[in-house]
Amino acid sequence: MGYQEVLGKRNFKKVPAESLEQLYKHPVLSMLFITGVSTIQAHQKQGLVRTADDYLLVYCNKGKIKISIGSANYLLDKKGMLVVSMESSFSYQNTESVPGSLNIIHFNGSAADRFAKDLVRNANGHLVTLQDDEDLGCKTKLEGMLGKNSSTEDWLLLNRQFWHLLTGLCFSSQHKCTQWEISKSEMAIRFMSSQIHLPLSLAEIASHVHLSVSHFSFQFKKETGYTPLDYFNQLKVRKACHQLENSGLRIKEIASNLGYNDPLYFSRLFSKLMDESPVSYRKRRQKKQVSYSLQ
Repeated sequence: MGYQEVLGKRNFKKVPAESLEQLYKHPVLSMLFITGVSTIQAHQKQGLVRTADDYLLVYCNKGKIKISIGSANYLLDKKGMLVVSMESSFSYQNTESVPGSLNIIHFNGSAADRFAKDLVRNANGHLVTLQDDEDLGCKTKLEGMLGKNSSTEDWLLLNRQFWHLLTGLCFSSQHKCTQWEISKSEMAIRFMSSQIHLPLSLAEIASHVHLSVSHFSFQFKKETGYTPLDYFNQLKVRKACHQLENSGLRIKEIASNLGYNDPLYFSRLFSKLMDESPVSYRKRRQKKQVSYSLQ
């Protein structure tokens, strides 16, 4: 796991074995989870990073840094995140007089390859620009948690935040495909994202992309690994997590906002996907936020 860095100063923190074991077993997080975090202080003018058996999400914590992947060049600042595939490499070059700083999140999981490919396809090459307020807020929370985690519970919480960030970056309607034709599945995901407040049926989603229900269901699961309605529920639960953390809305109000007329059904669905109830999730997040604010 990890990478070899040729120039520059690096700090690397690996997820403890007992925490990784819990992530491997988790019904949702096992598809996409952090395996380690690193920081590179770019005191040198330039450097080279080679990946091993992880994918990397690279972002600039300080300054502006030029990143090269193959023949493509990107200027990375605080609003950009760079995706680097497994067994690949990138070079970096500090563009300012003061030393820059790169943060690197190592990630893996059964769906990691799919996420990495979607991020690259839907963005400007390997560079993802955060424009949506929810995604920017998610990144800010993730940054605040990095380096403060130690227990298995902390790592699980960190990975939930990471999951929320990457699913948002992959499937937010803010991201446009500029070099590839938008697939029917991507059209469906954007439609679901824009109608997240409604209880859409499978037939309504299939009709939107002009496919039969059977053909659409087969194609969607082939491309994403989920049935359309399971995926729609994932998007809704992600939105629910954001509202639980950032609003005082009651559970039944959040359920109603997301198209669930039965708050008990919503709570059961949330518990199934997140491994805890909405009430428990809110209390734990509020407790963590207080804890971090006191540190």
